[in-house]
Amino acid sequence: MQRKAPRRTRERILETALTLFNTHGEPNVTTAALAEALNISPGNLYYHFRNKDDIVHALFDAFEQDIAPLLQVDGTAQRNAEDLWLFLHLLFETIWRHRFIYRDLNDLMARNRRVRLRMRAILERKTLAARSLCEHLILGGQLRVSRRRSRHEHRGGGHGLAGVRIRTAGRPDGRSECSGTGSVTRGLSGGCACRRLSAGRRSATL
Repeated sequence: MQRKAPRRTRERILETALTLFNTHGEPNVTTAALAEALNISPGNLYYHFRNKDDIVHALFDAFEQDIAPLLQVDGTAQRNAEDLWLFLHLLFETIWRHRFIYRDLNDLMARNRRVRLRMRAILERKTLAARSLCEHLILGGQLRVSRRRSRHEHRGGGHGLAGVRIRTAGRPDGRSECSGTGSVTRGLSGGCACRRLSAGRRSATL
């Protein structure tokens, strides 16, 4: 049987760094601790990455590659409620794989201009993707929105689409529900609780 090729040191560093960052938080993991976990010398680590920021940038590159396909907006494609649930499911999976970014986002953005600029662009694209999905569902009659003015709208933000009801085949009556206090697109890109009224009753908060 052919032996599996050994992983390259650079790949091992990134895999181990991602695990440690996700577990302990990026600020709490030093390059010395990372080298010890890999059983390599600090010099070997610095041969591949000059400092911890270089490791963070490489991991952020991987995060961008993972999330980019989810955020592509096709204005001509027909969308339905199942597309919304798939979008949320894949989005949660991607965020979970790279959860250290969201866990330590304020710290990362405060001290790393490159991450700050790239993350802002991702958040804008996430909002556009969510808005596009909602607009397709509204046009298809699968999404109804409440026009109540939310606290967020009173403060001058959002569109006041405070609650939504989505029709799917998840129950005999085909109902699912998503509600929140901000706009629909704000909620889908971060900040509202969505629950699918199915036999298993699943819930998630973005």
